[in-house]
Amino acid sequence: MTDVKKKDFSLTAEQLGRLSSPYIPNGIRQDVWSIDSVNIRNDLVQAKVSLGSIYQSPTDGGGAHLTMFATNEIVAQLMVIYMHVQAGFEQKCREVWAAELHGRYVAPIRELAGIDFVMQCARTRSVGNKRYCKASFTISAKCGGRFEVDVTGVMD
Repeated sequence: MTDVKKKDFSLTAEQLGRLSSPYIPNGIRQDVWSIDSVNIRNDLVQAKVSLGSIYQSPTDGGGAHLTMFATNEIVAQLMVIYMHVQAGFEQKCREVWAAELHGRYVAPIRELAGIDFVMQCARTRSVGNKRYCKASFTISAKCGGRFEVDVTGVMD
């Protein structure tokens, strides 16, 4: 690898194609995942997640890994579940969306089963018909890897 210091340059479509991840031209392939268990105790949510099928990049020598896309989907779904349970609902009947989401993907998670998603709700509040929840997630696996995601969920 050489250190090239160019300040101004333009890339052609062909160059962009060679530099981009292989899934970009055909659309991002959706990973298949499942939430296997969820335990809620007050403001703490502990979930186990499994990956049924995930994209493996030909440039990743370490093998397949939990993607940031799937991670954010799972985080969002756990927020949906938590906010409905806390509101007293037994099934999804309201829309929940992420008003803010910040992720730190510290080290890759390469396990396909038993991935721990732990959510700590720091604050909830209601304004009119809307409910808000600010939470922090820690995602990890036994063999290593760690993600941290902060999210503010809104139930409309």
